[in-house]
Amino acid sequence: MQLLTQKEAAALLSVSIKTVSRYRQSGLLPTISLNSRTIRIPKLAVERFIEGSRCQNHQDYNKGTNTGTSPTQKTAEANEIAYGRQIYRSQRLGFKAG
Repeated sequence: MQLLTQKEAAALLSVSIKTVSRYRQSGLLPTISLNSRTIRIPKLAVERFIEGSRCQNHQDYNKGTNTGTSPTQKTAEANEIAYGRQIYRSQRLGFKAG
């Protein structure tokens, strides 16, 4: 799992860092808090956000379809975020996660 800084996420989304911050605060982009001052955004979440915004621009989007994420997707994403935290902590402490 790749973790991005706000600056890297802003570059991928072609928006400002302030806009990424607004997306985070509104809950559109999930974040991982590494400590009290450091946050990271999963690259997968940014890619999903891009795909979602492409779909919303299409006229037929959201007509009679359920666009929410399934419980399986939420569980997979939660597991991926937890594993990312584990990798970060192990790297910080100087050993490999396994």
